[in-house]
Amino acid sequence: MGFQVANKRSRIANLGSLAVHPSFRGKRLADEAARLFQRHLIFELGYHRLQLEIYGFNERAPAPRRAGGLRQEGVRRKAY
Repeated sequence: MGFQVANKRSRIANLGSLAVHPSFRGKRLADEAARLFQRHLIFELGYHRLQLEIYGFNERAPAPRRAGGLRQEGVRRKAY
């Protein structure tokens, strides 16, 4: 799991790099890890906005996003 500062002044972070070893998939570990990570960024590090980009073909990625409380604001068409 990781993040990059998108805008220091506005306290915006880009989320990314959430990976779970195949033998641990399906146990909702990514959901809990994403939730804890987002809470850490907001409450302990003081970020105001967290952003995440997910490829449309990545079927597993939206579950931790939804579990963490992030919502979809837009879709990039034909972006790779």
